[in-house]
Amino acid sequence: MTLRRSLIPLVLLALPLTSHAVAQSAVVEGTVASVTSTPFSADPTGTTDSSAAFQNCLNTYKVCRVPTGIYIVRNVTMNSGNSLIGEGSADYGVVDATTTAIRPVLKSGLSTATTMIDVEDVSGGLISGLMLDCEVPRGDLQSSSISGLSGGSQFLTVDRVTIVHCAAGIGYIDSNKYTGGARILNSTFGDNWRGISNMIDSFVDNSDFANNIEGIWMGGGSNANTIANSRFEWNNDYGIHVYNMSWHNSLVNSFFDRNGKSGIRIYNSGNFAIANNTFNRNGASKDSDPTLRSHILLDGAKDVTIMGGLAGVGKDDPQNNQPPTGNLTPDYIIAYGSTPSSNITIAGFTTSGQYNEDNNPSGSYVVAPIYGNPPISGYRVTSSGFINAAVETGIQVVDGTNRATARKLTADNNVIAYSHTSLASTSLDRCIVGRRIAINNASANTIRVYGFTSSETVSGAGGVTQAPATVALYVCTAVNQWNRWLSD
Repeated sequence: MTLRRSLIPLVLLALPLTSHAVAQSAVVEGTVASVTSTPFSADPTGTTDSSAAFQNCLNTYKVCRVPTGIYIVRNVTMNSGNSLIGEGSADYGVVDATTTAIRPVLKSGLSTATTMIDVEDVSGGLISGLMLDCEVPRGDLQSSSISGLSGGSQFLTVDRVTIVHCAAGIGYIDSNKYTGGARILNSTFGDNWRGISNMIDSFVDNSDFANNIEGIWMGGGSNANTIANSRFEWNNDYGIHVYNMSWHNSLVNSFFDRNGKSGIRIYNSGNFAIANNTFNRNGASKDSDPTLRSHILLDGAKDVTIMGGLAGVGKDDPQNNQPPTGNLTPDYIIAYGSTPSSNITIAGFTTSGQYNEDNNPSGSYVVAPIYGNPPISGYRVTSSGFINAAVETGIQVVDGTNRATARKLTADNNVIAYSHTSLASTSLDRCIVGRRIAINNASANTIRVYGFTSSETVSGAGGVTQAPATVALYVCTAVNQWNRWLSD
């Protein structure tokens, strides 16, 4: 009686809209049914195909409830305004359906499945409290096209949903049908090829992307998205891959840990704000391409701001009280690819310096803070531990007496502790107007200092000498032109 009384005012309120809604989507607004009730009778034991039961419920009722159980469901089409609501919640890192006793699980049954729930062209709607398992074996993910939820929807809300073993958890692998205006909240994506593939004007919040091949794929036109308070870890490739002409996105307060390649790659895209994120142990696969052994890879990136946040280094998690194993990563904090980037601003990105097993086990990088060539134009760095405030001590200049064999300096404050021979050479980092690099020659020998390239002069010469027990400040005052101020 309580349920019936509560529905009466809802039905009355909906009456002025009912005829329009039925004409649009054949959904009776303001009504609720369970997919297991008569006449739908979905099978919660996973023995028979329940696709028709789900479809008939969604065509008849606005809200369809899904009790705990296992259901074979594929190619079911939602209507605009439908809600498909289960009685479960998303678990962190789940990649299988072993917890079916406490959640409703929708499995594809594989045969004839192109998508589990088709939301293409749907405007509005809610999917909540379900687990979707496309059942694609991991070895077949990249040859599959099965989606958990299709692309092409508008203003869909996905809350407390777990999606696993799909080519794309949400979206399509090869299609220009993007998920638009979505709210994807409190959800888990595990063991998919792509957790989410292509979205626009959407929000992702408090969600988990673990053990996918790529956490989120943002292909060309994936614009104006906000990703916040989420976790990207142990994905085989990138946590987030922004690829080719995607613009005006933001990433805040999220965690990137132990992804096989860079935590995030921005390729030929830009207008991207990255703020207050934590990066740890990315580049775990130790790919032969050094740019992939980094926390952040900028490759043809334009107008990118990295503000705040932390960077760390490490190996795999320890198991059974044993020391950590696996590759020590990342080699670099930020890598620049072969496509030149421009207008990169880095402010307050905190690191603790190069990894050292003895005295700095929680350092920020293994090899160097930066790999590749920073932008020539529009490069601004302030209050960031690995550039302006970086101090590299104990530098040894052993070999090389010319630019080609020079000891490359990557920090902005450098202490030369040892020089093997007189006039052993060092070279400054790239001359970007306004950049300042200090060298304290604490060695016993005179060193020679070159510019980054043969086009760069130092005080009007190809290179200059710096005597022992002196401190010099090298300032890039114009393109390819370093000037030096030398202590007494």
